[in-house]
Amino acid sequence: MRDIVFCGFGPLAINCLNALEEAGYKVRFILTHEDDSPSGVKHYAIEHNIKYSTSDLRKDKELLASFIKDEQRCSDEYLVSVNYRNIIPAEAFSLFYRALNLHGGPLPRYRGRTPHVWSIINGEKYTAVTCHIIESAVDAGDIITQRRVVISADDTGQTLLMKMNAHYPELLLMSLNLLEKGVKPRPQNHALATYYGKRTPDMGYINFLQTFCCIRNFVRALAPPYPGAYCFLPSGQKIIIHKIEKSALEIENQEIGRVFEHEGSLYVKCKTGLIHIVDYAVEN
Repeated sequence: MRDIVFCGFGPLAINCLNALEEAGYKVRFILTHEDDSPSGVKHYAIEHNIKYSTSDLRKDKELLASFIKDEQRCSDEYLVSVNYRNIIPAEAFSLFYRALNLHGGPLPRYRGRTPHVWSIINGEKYTAVTCHIIESAVDAGDIITQRRVVISADDTGQTLLMKMNAHYPELLLMSLNLLEKGVKPRPQNHALATYYGKRTPDMGYINFLQTFCCIRNFVRALAPPYPGAYCFLPSGQKIIIHKIEKSALEIENQEIGRVFEHEGSLYVKCKTGLIHIVDYAVEN
């Protein structure tokens, strides 16, 4: 088995590291991000006596030079990326026998950041986990394996990610096995590509000029532990909305987007009717 240089962060990465270990692969170096959690990748590296770095290869020229210096060794190894936030420069990934990335979206659609969240926001019925070859253009490399994951009507960003989590290690091991057998990855149809950027908490403001269905998708995509969808009370207080339902109440003369109280509950009018705000938190 070829050795592996692993780039990754969070539970998705830990699951893949455990799967690689169980399958008999040797991970000789880990690139990760700063995290002092006992369940984090950095702790995993320390616990398993694996050399690691939290540096960005684009900025740490000394670290990059160490890989280039070891080019002969790298040329017989895999580079594997799982939930790694830094872009790996071509000077690094081109050194390896193959460089692979696991992506939480149905490439060529949903290239970019947090594709599972964007998929729920957009009302998709399914997403996918994709293992592809790394190249300079983000998420544009040839596809080795891809597995569809159904998005249920009640999935949140977190529950969908948990569903997808189980597929990451399976697809990684399957992809490594296929590459060893000489299976050729298939090129993406770039004409079908879509790209979504990084989401920030301020992007969670709810547009009540949309339909109830669109707003519900938006709310569940951003539900805890994610930052949450939000709006403001007439007092100016910000409320984080966790769950909404369509209301059958008929209350006239309500302005779209203005939250009001009725019989102890909060409601707001949207483009297609009245929304009952079932679960929320007032931000101090």
